[in-house]
Amino acid sequence: MFKYFMMKMAVLLFLVPIAMGAEAKPKRNIQVIHYMVQQDVRVIEKYVKKTVYNDMQKAKLAGKWLATCFVSPEVYDSMPFEFFTSAASISQAFAQLFENGDAAIYIQTAKEEYKKRYGDFDNTNLSKFLFSRIIDNLTISHNKKEEIRKNPIRMDQCVRRGEVKREEYMYYTLLNFAVRFYLQKEFGLL
Repeated sequence: MFKYFMMKMAVLLFLVPIAMGAEAKPKRNIQVIHYMVQQDVRVIEKYVKKTVYNDMQKAKLAGKWLATCFVSPEVYDSMPFEFFTSAASISQAFAQLFENGDAAIYIQTAKEEYKKRYGDFDNTNLSKFLFSRIIDNLTISHNKKEEIRKNPIRMDQCVRRGEVKREEYMYYTLLNFAVRFYLQKEFGLL
């Protein structure tokens, strides 16, 4: 029992900096354009498959009860654990991401909207903001959107059940990881 407790505490030591984030002012402004996203594809892929994946694994290992000491239950429930269940779906989302300039427009718009609304970089606010953007962009009924907003853990359940199109979920989740990547670069956190 004690060993299990110590393992959970060790995970927390890694989770706390992730969950709390550093409140920071932008150090520079990055104008995201299609060409830049194409150039950064390998860096973004490494960021998603290593950094984001590892952070989410730490949160999952810590468990909801322990993780919610540092983030709200809503933020924990909105973590896109389902994103990492299929390597083929991740590859397909990356292929779709860079087909046209829409991805760069989405990323730039989301970045500017977040900075205008919140100013500082804060993981909790960013997580809520990006989760809301995914819901807004999914082609599901208004009632289903409201259900997911009220109970964020339903998102992954809806994807598994086919109530939310996996391709859309993967695409917008990946876009949001790219938004997070560019915001972290702007705030000097990467």
